[in-house]
Amino acid sequence: MSTEEPNQIENSTTYIDKIFEKLTEEEKQFLDKINKKIVQHLDKIKEAHFEQLDSQVDTPVDFSEKHPEIIHKKHLSVAPHEITVYIKAEVSEIDDKGYLTEVKDLFEKYYHIPVKAKEDYRLYVEKFFEKFHSSLEKSCQEVQKEKQQ
Repeated sequence: MSTEEPNQIENSTTYIDKIFEKLTEEEKQFLDKINKKIVQHLDKIKEAHFEQLDSQVDTPVDFSEKHPEIIHKKHLSVAPHEITVYIKAEVSEIDDKGYLTEVKDLFEKYYHIPVKAKEDYRLYVEKFFEKFHSSLEKSCQEVQKEKQQ
């Protein structure tokens, strides 16, 4: 587009502004009422859409096992918000001198936690890590207990 060509958006806005300036106060108020009704209707549609999405959102999903072909690992649910938790486990080995000799990958997992509209995603993250830490601690204690038996 050359610099000499008029900008259509700018021209249409200017054109609309010129028309709006010619309206009476009564006409402007009428248009304002119509605009408010349209906005309210769109808000209701958006809310209904999110309610429908919320009805489909309930549990975290482990896409690593169910869909290994998915590469990007980002926002996979229908929820308006989604927390993606990536967990990678490795085991490392050191020699007698304390030098790192080997690192083995054990697994990689992506968990997707759908979050309903208007909910605080931080609560989901806090609860996830609270459970994660307690489960990790509990499983280590169980393994140690089993080894002693």
